[in-house]
Amino acid sequence: MEDILSSYWKITGNKQTKEIVTIETMLSKLGVLFVVTGLSISGVLAQQECSQPNVLLIMVDDLKPTLGTYGDTLTISPNIDQLAAEGMGFAKAYSNQADAGLWTENDFLFTTENA
Repeated sequence: MEDILSSYWKITGNKQTKEIVTIETMLSKLGVLFVVTGLSISGVLAQQECSQPNVLLIMVDDLKPTLGTYGDTLTISPNIDQLAAEGMGFAKAYSNQADAGLWTENDFLFTTENA
């Protein structure tokens, strides 16, 4: 009796033929099957939409609004313009002035006299 892993019976039409299958050919067929299955699963996963949006917040110190995305024709900024065109830009965004290091000696004396 032959080993099941080394051979199997193949029925073609009315005649029965014996085809010898080695472990190498079985592994190669399994490898092809795994590759095809993996590619089909990755295609399905790639088509699914993300449940969370991608957020990229860029904050720059000392950048004036002299960019092409804000209407300036002299400044050349193609990458920032492309990011703004594909996403969302803020036309009116404000931030407070930094207070660190702005205390002078007179301010210090004024605040300690009333304490």
